[in-house]
Amino acid sequence: MQPGAVASGGLSTAHNWPQAGDGSVTYAEGGDWIHVKAPGKPHYGGGARSLVTEFSRQSQGRLRRLFAKCDKRQVQPGTMMEVGLTYPGKDALVPRNPREWHRHLINFRKRFQRRWGTYWVVWKLEFQRRGAAHYHLVVFVPGGSEELDIQEFRAWLSRSWWETVGSGDEDHLKAGTHAAWAQKWCKLGAYMCKYMGKEVPALVDEETGELLNIGRCWGQWSRELAPIVERTVEALGASIWAIRRAVWRYTGLASRSWRVGVQAFVPCSVAERLCVWQT
Repeated sequence: MQPGAVASGGLSTAHNWPQAGDGSVTYAEGGDWIHVKAPGKPHYGGGARSLVTEFSRQSQGRLRRLFAKCDKRQVQPGTMMEVGLTYPGKDALVPRNPREWHRHLINFRKRFQRRWGTYWVVWKLEFQRRGAAHYHLVVFVPGGSEELDIQEFRAWLSRSWWETVGSGDEDHLKAGTHAAWAQKWCKLGAYMCKYMGKEVPALVDEETGELLNIGRCWGQWSRELAPIVERTVEALGASIWAIRRAVWRYTGLASRSWRVGVQAFVPCSVAERLCVWQT
C-alpha cells in the first residue's frame, strides 16, 4: 500500500513510510560537520518564503554550519580577513530603508571585485544600539598578505565605502571601516560568535507600524571558492541506524526516532572512522 492511502476501516497510512533502502553520510573534509540521512520520508522544503523580519534560529544554524564545513587545513593563519562596514555617526546621515543598505552592499561588492578580483566572502547584517545598520564580512584570501597588502586594502576600503554610501562626512571617511587578519581559527570562531550569532531585532515602520522586510541577514559571494569539500558515503544499508545513534551519543543530542536525518558538529576524523566502522 502506498503512503497516504486509506486502509480498510478508514484508517490513514500517511504516517507509514517505507523504511527499507540505504541512507547516506555526508561530512566536510577537514571540517566539523556531519549529516546522517537515514531511509525514510523525504524532505520537501519549508514552503514559500515570507517576509524577513528577524535573524531566525534556522538562519543562524545555516550560518554556523557553513563555517563548520570549512577545511581548517586550508585556512592557515593570515588567510581570513575580518572587515567591518559602518554608517556615519550622525543619525541624520544613516539610511533607515533596508533596501538602501542592501543596495550599498551590492555596489560595494562590484567595487571590491573590480579592484581586488573574486574571493569567497561571507557577510552579515548587524545593528548597533542606536539602530544603525552595519556589515561584518569575512574574506578568504588563500595567498594571505603576499596576495593582498593590508595597508593598501585599508586605504582603499575606507574611501570606497565612503563613496558608496555618499554621506560626505569626513569623520565617516576616517572611521567608517576596519580590516584585520585573523591569525588563529579559534579567534575567527570567536569573531563569528560575537557578531554573526547576534539576533537582528525586528524593525517597525514608524509611520505605519508594520514590520519592515529587512531582506537577507547574511550571505556569501563566490561560494565556489569556499574551502569546503563535502564527501558522501552511500549504500550503508542497516548500519546507517548505528551511525545515527553513534552521532547522537557523541554530541549529546537527544534521540528523536521520528527524525530521518541528523546534522551535527562532529570532527572530520570522527566522521571518517564512523564510515569505516560500518562499511
